[in-house]
Amino acid sequence: MKKILLLITFLFILTGCTINYELKINKDDINEMITGTVTKEESDIDPEETSLNLFYTLVNFEQSALFNADSFYDKKITEKDNYLEYNANYTYINNFKDSNIINTCFEKHEINETDDFYDIHLSGNFYCLFSKKININITSNMAVLENNADSVNKNTYSWVIDDSKDVDILLTASKNIEAFNAKEESVFSVYKIITFILLIILIIASLIIYKKRNSEN
Repeated sequence: MKKILLLITFLFILTGCTINYELKINKDDINEMITGTVTKEESDIDPEETSLNLFYTLVNFEQSALFNADSFYDKKITEKDNYLEYNANYTYINNFKDSNIINTCFEKHEINETDDFYDIHLSGNFYCLFSKKININITSNMAVLENNADSVNKNTYSWVIDDSKDVDILLTASKNIEAFNAKEESVFSVYKIITFILLIILIIASLIIYKKRNSEN
């Protein structure tokens, strides 16, 4: 119970501090990253003194990324004027289903990984909503075959979690097909247009030359 409580307060709290939760899906692994800021005052408060402000735990203790095992986040704390910037990340290789966050925060979590696909489906209640809303971003350099994202920006899929509805996050990514780069698509389209125009010009020029030669004959 204490481990779950520490994780929840590690992720989201009832303060104005910032926090971001992101997943990056690669061919052979999934990287999980939690970043944000916290005031020095909040980070110094012992968790026994308040149940709301436990950034003390994040700054002063290691956090396990796995639900049933001790495998800690790679954590970096940067000190600024009156606040701290934190970055915690962990790379899962064939064991994302054991993510502490996934198992603790989401009521229903179906994580299926095969030789060909990553299949992520999170639904039901969200137990870590300690702010008005939480933004979830999943970026993949592999082709996303199915998703129900609230918004998509190139190869980043985003959802907003708030207290107005249950969570419903669905994403299936291929392990064998790389995501088609939007920039490459744009450049390819330009080349196709230019090639088409040049072809038309060449055809017209050929017709003019042909008609000219026939008229001379």
